[in-house]
Amino acid sequence: MIKTTAIIYLLLLSTTAQLYAQREKCSYGERGSLTATCENASIRFFKITSYRFDMLDETLRCINCNLEVIEPNSFDISGNQIQTLDIRKCNIKTLKPSAFTGLVFMKNLYMQNNQIGELSAGIFKSIKKVRKLDIGYNNIKTISAQAFKEIANLTSLNLEYNDIESIDPLALTGLDVLVNLNLESNLLSHAGNFSNLPKLSVLNLASNKISVLKMGDFVNMTELVSLNMSNNLISEITQGTFHTLKNLLTLDLTNNRIGNLEPFAFEKLLNLEVLMMGHNEISTLRRFAFSDMPNLRELHLNNNKLRVFQTGMFTGMPNLGFLNVSSNQLLAFFGSGNMGLANLHTFDLSHNNLTDLDYKVVFHHMPYLVYLKLDHNPWACYLVAEIDEYTKNDNVKLTAEGVLTNTSCVELRKRDVEAIVSHEEDVYGISDHGYASGKVVYTLMTLMLLVICAMCYMIYRLNTQLAQSGNSFRTTSHANLMSNDILSDEH
Repeated sequence: MIKTTAIIYLLLLSTTAQLYAQREKCSYGERGSLTATCENASIRFFKITSYRFDMLDETLRCINCNLEVIEPNSFDISGNQIQTLDIRKCNIKTLKPSAFTGLVFMKNLYMQNNQIGELSAGIFKSIKKVRKLDIGYNNIKTISAQAFKEIANLTSLNLEYNDIESIDPLALTGLDVLVNLNLESNLLSHAGNFSNLPKLSVLNLASNKISVLKMGDFVNMTELVSLNMSNNLISEITQGTFHTLKNLLTLDLTNNRIGNLEPFAFEKLLNLEVLMMGHNEISTLRRFAFSDMPNLRELHLNNNKLRVFQTGMFTGMPNLGFLNVSSNQLLAFFGSGNMGLANLHTFDLSHNNLTDLDYKVVFHHMPYLVYLKLDHNPWACYLVAEIDEYTKNDNVKLTAEGVLTNTSCVELRKRDVEAIVSHEEDVYGISDHGYASGKVVYTLMTLMLLVICAMCYMIYRLNTQLAQSGNSFRTTSHANLMSNDILSDEH
């Protein structure tokens, strides 16, 4: 009997301890932390807690809280000066209008990893100072018109990893100072509806369902410097798609289905520095596909289906320093075009099917090349040693891992390569003859201009001489007349 009573007593103590450990409470953190931490709290607890919030509680953090429905005025706590509210992982499902009224000093609101399904108008009423809002990793499907109207000072909005299929054209109205918008990993099928964000600098649309880019999708976005559209379903880039993004510095189109780049596809991207197009389906580069990007520094074309490399395809980028064409299907390399890649310092040709390389042509078109990556190609046995010898005094760093050596020499199948090149010349007009013809036309036009200038100069000189002769004749006649008058007077 005594033993049974003792066991029951111990169980009661254990249960009491667990209940105490799980009780709702708020406490101040370490000295100087300016953070109050509330544990196991329900939404009603903030109204009845004995904890007194004051100016030292700049941050309110909830741990293991259950805030399933945030009712109006739930955080209208007397005396609070909370600037950061961290209620991530708090089982939030519904936000009612005026949910955060009372947090008049709040600047940062974190609600990641909850189960929020909708953002309706009025939720953020009376928290005008909020500048950063993070609602990533929720179940948001719908964003109503003017959902963010009351937080016009917002500069950063994170909506990543939700289920957003579309955004109401008026949903982002009023966010005139928004700088950073993250919509990664949603279900968006269109890239538009951001033209009413005049200060937007960073836009992340990665991992959505966007398949078509239309001219006008990025209108009025002149402040944009970074655009990430990787991991979508985009199949082609047409001329003028990005022509309004005059200040864009970085464009990421990695891991799409792009197979076609129209000529001047990136026109007017005059300030673009980094273009990432790896893991696509590009098999051929058309002439002028990369024109009008004078400040491009990095170009990533790895993991595509390119079969022939021609330097002339990249002559519209005089400042290009890094070029990655690794993991393609390259069989041949040709130096072509009127201009080389004069500032290229890193060139990655690894993981292709190249067997031979006219390395003298390479260094002629790329005079400042420092890093040349030739790894994992079936090169002819002699080639790497020759390149190494040719560049030993030029500080070129050559890598050639996985290259076949003396026991397995590879013979260049010239007819196969020539067939591919001939096909691409016929279909896309990218042959060296095209470049040669262009050079001849350019030379003839220059000569014609010089002849016209010479003729204009000769006409100018002739007119000048005639004018001077006329003046001389008039001066002589006037002198003779005066002389006759004097002789008449003497008589």
